[in-house]
Amino acid sequence: MRKGHAFLIVWSLLGLVLAACTTENEPVPDWTWQQDINFDWRFSPGDPAGALAMDFDDRDWERVDLPHDWAIRGPFGPPESDGNTGKLPWKGEGTYRKVFSLPARADGKRLQFLFDGVMANPTVYLNGTEVGSWRYGYNSFWIDATDAARFGSENVLVVHADTRDHQSRWYPGAGIYRKVGFRLVDPLHIPVWGLTATTPEVGEEEALVHARVELAHGGDRPKSAHLTLRVMDPEGREVARDEQDVTLKPGESQIRDLDFRIAGPQRWDVDHPHLYALEATLSSENIPLQVESVPFGIRTFSWTANDGFHLNGRRVQLQGVNLHHDQGPLGAAFYPRAMERQLEIMKEMGVNALRTSHNACAPEVLDLCDRMGILVFNELFDKYGPTASVDCSMGEFVDTYAEAEVRNFVRRDRNHPSVVIWSIGNEIAELLTDSDGRAAEHVAHMVSYFKTYDPTRPTTMGCHIPSVSEGGKHILDALETTGWNYARRYVSTRKAYPDMPLIYSESASAFGTRGAYKLPLASDKEDFGTDGELTAYMLTAATWSDIPEIEFEYMRIDTFLAGEFVWTGFDYLGEPTPVIPMEEVPWGKFVTTPEGYGARSSYFGIVDLAGLPKDSYYNYRSLWKKDEHTLHLTPHWNWAGHEGQPVPVCLYTDGDEAELFLNGRSLGRKRKSDPDRAATSRAMRSSFDYVVGAGTDPNPYYEAVDAYRLRWMDVPYEAGELKAVVYKDGQSIGSTAVRTAGDPARLALTPDRSRLRADGFDLCYVTVDMVDGEGVLCPLAMDTLRFEVEGPVVFLGVANGDQMGHDIFTDATHPLFYGKAVVVLRSKPGSRGSATLHVRSVSGMEATAELQVGDGG
Repeated sequence: MRKGHAFLIVWSLLGLVLAACTTENEPVPDWTWQQDINFDWRFSPGDPAGALAMDFDDRDWERVDLPHDWAIRGPFGPPESDGNTGKLPWKGEGTYRKVFSLPARADGKRLQFLFDGVMANPTVYLNGTEVGSWRYGYNSFWIDATDAARFGSENVLVVHADTRDHQSRWYPGAGIYRKVGFRLVDPLHIPVWGLTATTPEVGEEEALVHARVELAHGGDRPKSAHLTLRVMDPEGREVARDEQDVTLKPGESQIRDLDFRIAGPQRWDVDHPHLYALEATLSSENIPLQVESVPFGIRTFSWTANDGFHLNGRRVQLQGVNLHHDQGPLGAAFYPRAMERQLEIMKEMGVNALRTSHNACAPEVLDLCDRMGILVFNELFDKYGPTASVDCSMGEFVDTYAEAEVRNFVRRDRNHPSVVIWSIGNEIAELLTDSDGRAAEHVAHMVSYFKTYDPTRPTTMGCHIPSVSEGGKHILDALETTGWNYARRYVSTRKAYPDMPLIYSESASAFGTRGAYKLPLASDKEDFGTDGELTAYMLTAATWSDIPEIEFEYMRIDTFLAGEFVWTGFDYLGEPTPVIPMEEVPWGKFVTTPEGYGARSSYFGIVDLAGLPKDSYYNYRSLWKKDEHTLHLTPHWNWAGHEGQPVPVCLYTDGDEAELFLNGRSLGRKRKSDPDRAATSRAMRSSFDYVVGAGTDPNPYYEAVDAYRLRWMDVPYEAGELKAVVYKDGQSIGSTAVRTAGDPARLALTPDRSRLRADGFDLCYVTVDMVDGEGVLCPLAMDTLRFEVEGPVVFLGVANGDQMGHDIFTDATHPLFYGKAVVVLRSKPGSRGSATLHVRSVSGMEATAELQVGDGG
């Protein structure tokens, strides 16, 4: 096969994990994606000579399980090195080898390998023969390797990854960082991602489900089969069925379209994500040849220019976040449980929407969003060309390479009800400035690619240059919506395209380091300090954007917007902004300490790299999570040496008033300001270049702040208890307190679950807290810890949220950061029983956490 994209198609595993190729007397389950191929690989850096040979001796190579990111184990570059891509050694080559057997009885089947993502430029070999390749490290692809297969004997699969030509603005990872599968199918089969379901008509009494089945025949003689289609409701009951006979000639492809009427449809919604399934069975003489099943949802949605986003006939404000693809201490290695944990944390904050910034995510991300009721702004590219590992011009990329990537991306994701929009790219400056004079043509081509494979959803892109909409330009004409990043830049497009729906695709870019409360307070939003820790009071932001409260005002006033996607839900590796403006470098530089030390991960997250919430988490929760009260008082109350001196105190709550008590004494009652009276509101209605009046406070944002959080600026510190009693509409809704911690007394370990599945993919996150004798967190503890595990688990890594930290994530030692750290454990495939995590501090404290590994999680 020549290199290229001619017949590389994307697939989704769809959860069909069954045992295949077992004993010689059992039938081969042809339709099954086999996943145990992810274990027991061999890995070597570089491109070792002779590695393609069947008899190559790889016993000295490292044994690894997939997913695998070769760069996350470091080491980090020098502290003074550039942290743009995480200071980790992701640039280079790596080679993977896997030996496996194919049963003789499978001869005559088609052998297909499926890769969720390889970073980057992978070339795949089977038994020494090149069987396929791909370019874009974030996209999924599949390869038919039948001609190189050896049935009835051992086979050697080799994958070579090369990141040297990949360009990135953040940490991309390296290697086979997502799972791999393979399947054996009959020559007459449903191709990968050849089954789709749409719902063109949805009513209260009935919904029309349109099913499309693609058929392909790779045999050498005509063949007939029986096709059965079934629709299963959310409870697993059959609600519709149709059957047909099919006959295909060698090399022929067919498409079968069928319609089903579903009575009393249960709609997919953010509040009740009901999922149906479309199941297709190909059989011959009553023997199944292949079974495929795809989940889908019955729902309606619309993007409007004047009233935001509508789902199933009602307006839904998008309360969204952007998430990069890395998983903190796991690097780019994708585990479904890691993503599930991220989404659970976001849902608890009130999130109902996700932007997959800025690349094709792992397929399980969308499975999770389907199940959890999260709307998806599904984005394929950041830039055109270099970040897709293609060294070419924008025009060449759009004309020559882009369609193959769009095809894979859309075919893989189009059945997901959570996906409500496609994004053709993010902040493509060459496109928005029309650098080659063909920008409108490029946008139209990209939109047409998406429409070819899915005409049911609109397209958008993340924009950041307002002049694209000025002066009668037509660059955005082909888009149905536009996304805009920061600073109310959507205003110009609102004027130029009054009928175009608008999305605030990136908001905030506010900075914070969990637990790092800095005094005095920041004097303005760009007062970043000099130690690399950005104040946990959440009062600083990027030069191009704002703290959350200013963005809350935009959302309150500009009701035509569909909603916002905060940059970002979690900290991520790389892009350790903020930037400090410099005359000689207009865009600034990454923040460093006076000694020249720089960070290796971002400060943008509402949650830190370990998955621990910053205070802004509760700010968003107080506004977004309507069904529960939020009561969160900050900062910590350990300020030895500041006795009698003022300490600013903030309360994040959905309440409108609170009374503060220090050791039982009232310090007064505060009430949130009425945002309708804010001077900012008038300015914001007419311009995005407003400045909030500073008043008597040192920070110019306080006028907006006081509408969304309560603050006491001059609480005189004394050890003990600081307590807030909170009211809403005059009624108490509860109280919250912070207490002075005594001397560290013990380590407290809190696993996020007590039982793991023995599938080799399941994870447990264990939070480690240093506490005093009464269990109060010691908020300044930075002790170094050592970790050991026993039983059927693997120690994957540890993180603490310190953006300046250069301790290796995968080492068995790691410091606490402001009292906390998080350990990640992985189950061993097929191993069951009790597992133990042992944690010891340098001061001699010890603690253990127990969990069980077995069937079911």
